[in-house]
Amino acid sequence: MLNDGKPQIHVFICFSLIYLVVEVEDNSLAVHLFMLSGASLPMQCKRFPLSFTALLFSGFAMSLLLSNSAYAARSSETLYNSYCIACHMNGVAGAPKFGNKADWQPRIEKGIDTLLKDATNGFKAMPPKGLCSNCSEDELRGAIQYMIDNSSSN
Repeated sequence: MLNDGKPQIHVFICFSLIYLVVEVEDNSLAVHLFMLSGASLPMQCKRFPLSFTALLFSGFAMSLLLSNSAYAARSSETLYNSYCIACHMNGVAGAPKFGNKADWQPRIEKGIDTLLKDATNGFKAMPPKGLCSNCSEDELRGAIQYMIDNSSSN
């Protein structure tokens, strides 16, 4: 849209009582914040140079691309050391301890599919996916198998 010969882009986003307007104008990005309530509140506005905004968004996009490719390469040991170790190293809140055959044997008898379902949905004090929200089912299965393999011979 053109206004006095200046190109503008408007994006309107509404979150319950917060109304956000993003405009691109005069080589800058303006973010306006309105509060939708009975009282009229002053509008808050923050302006960013487009070069900064492009850098910020391109950095964010690059981090997503790199992190998604990194997820594909995560090993079961890496996942254990990044997420599972917090509770399974010392048996926090009843978690079976890594390397402890007695802790793991009753769970092994339930079968890997039951353990995977419990890990995915959360079980007792364990949060869903052990707080690894971006772990795939295969990655979770691998981390569980890694803990079993390192606990069944001790």
